[in-house]
Amino acid sequence: MRRDMLYEYPAIFHTIEEACRISFPNFGRIIQVASLFNVMTKSSVFLAYIIYYYVDQVLPNLTAVSSIPNEKELVVLIQLELD
Repeated sequence: MRRDMLYEYPAIFHTIEEACRISFPNFGRIIQVASLFNVMTKSSVFLAYIIYYYVDQVLPNLTAVSSIPNEKELVVLIQLELD
């Protein structure tokens, strides 16, 4: 397991009525969060699960936030430190 590292990956937030769908384009993973109140916390926890899945694999290179089309969606760089 990678320890004492800072990970940064862009997340796309799609608002759906009262909920939010979070996608990580580097990993092709999506999660839906029922409450907008906890969306940032849930996105970092979801990213942690994804990174743990890649224990013995090479993680994808970071995609620049500026290269992700964001006409209606919010694109945010999620930072996560694992120790």
